[in-house]
Amino acid sequence: MIVRFYSIILLKNCALTLAPILTELFRQILDDGEIPEIWRKSIIIPIFKKGDKTIAKNYRPISLTCTLCRIFERILSDKIIIFLHEYFNINQFGFLKNRSTITQLLTMLDDIYINIDKEKKVDIIYIDFEKAFDTVPINILIQKIKLAGIDGKILKFLTNFLTKRTFHVKIDDELSNKYETYSGVPQGSVLGPLLFNLFINDLPKILPNEVNIKMYADDVKLYIIHNNDICRNKLSESLNLIQSWSKNNGMKISINKCFCLYLGKDNNEYQYYLDDQPIKKEHSIRDLGVIIDKNLSFSNQIDKITKQGYFLIHQIFRTFKSRNLDTLIFIYKTYLRPLLEYATEIWNPMRKDQIKTLEKIQKLYTKKAFYKCGLVQKSYEDRLKICKLKKLEERRILTDLCMTHKILKNYTHLEPEKYFTLTKRAKRRALLLQNRPFSKKSKNNFFTRIISLWNKLPKEIVEINNLKKFREYTKEIDLLRLSGVE
Repeated sequence: MIVRFYSIILLKNCALTLAPILTELFRQILDDGEIPEIWRKSIIIPIFKKGDKTIAKNYRPISLTCTLCRIFERILSDKIIIFLHEYFNINQFGFLKNRSTITQLLTMLDDIYINIDKEKKVDIIYIDFEKAFDTVPINILIQKIKLAGIDGKILKFLTNFLTKRTFHVKIDDELSNKYETYSGVPQGSVLGPLLFNLFINDLPKILPNEVNIKMYADDVKLYIIHNNDICRNKLSESLNLIQSWSKNNGMKISINKCFCLYLGKDNNEYQYYLDDQPIKKEHSIRDLGVIIDKNLSFSNQIDKITKQGYFLIHQIFRTFKSRNLDTLIFIYKTYLRPLLEYATEIWNPMRKDQIKTLEKIQKLYTKKAFYKCGLVQKSYEDRLKICKLKKLEERRILTDLCMTHKILKNYTHLEPEKYFTLTKRAKRRALLLQNRPFSKKSKNNFFTRIISLWNKLPKEIVEINNLKKFREYTKEIDLLRLSGVE
């Protein structure tokens, strides 16, 4: 059997004509609660990750689902998120409006920096649920959907959407036989992450107040701030509670993929256990794409980015044959620069040697681009002007300022007053922020380092509420000079 999905390009090009027809179709499906059989089908394409290519576990399954179904899912997902806006736990940051990996890491690290400055210690345990999205028991998920207040037509649709699903595996041009799925949220679907968030939403409620939790969908970490082993017992207790929650909810924890990170001066590495098995101790952890080490130096993160950056430069100039400068700069902006700038709010370097190390990557790329295009070599500053690029250091400053604007102007779900304090002079000068006390270790905390820079911005820019306009106006300022960099 050949499974055919409508092309998204076709639907986009014919949107005005098809919109009334699709609206009627979607209304009928929702009214009836019955969904087309093809909406329950998926095509799984295995993508190799690393290791032995003969082992199935070393492949990541990418699911292709019906385009019309995805359009309907997007409409329904947006409505459900609005309806459940206050329902989702404040510590769930995954796949929800105004929440992200960045805001999750910012909040956790701010908590950690503040308490380490108070000579306290922090233990963080990273929990890994084995094949989390694939093993969710559908009957339990449907019960949790009901508990969230979803009923009627939408509940009926979601029940039908989750049950009697089938998939084919596609390798090259070959399609496997049809297989049925008996558990899990549909991988590759729009509703899948939202439904998983509903499933795991009650997990934080079982934990003691002393234990903190941060989640990004199925990425879960617990941490406790302590001065002695008595406090650590609460974290041990939480591990037992999570193990019980997992068993009651049909989930399994991969204990060999759970880790503990110890932060703070003289933090003896207390041994934690999960299901009577010791949890591995680590000195650095890759947390939502950012390497966090026990010293909070982010040196490992910068080293990793540097190595990947040089490797990618080599790959780009070996793969792409274009000798057009605009094309090569477009490729840089698409493939290389995002790697160099992901989550810079978290790890923005303050050491001059690290700043120079990162800048050398862009410097080398522009030099190679000029050489490949047969252009006369220019100074780095001149190349930046011709390529219409900014220094990476300046872009990181802009990113910090934009994140501050987002928080202060409620573009995130973070409460501004929890992270920033207005000075007594703020009435005369809008949003003038009060400096925070800090130590050598916490001076690179985002919420500490951004204050002096924010306070230097012109009043007319600080008062801009629209994020796009704020970014446009701030880009026109010499941010390196503003920050005191010569």
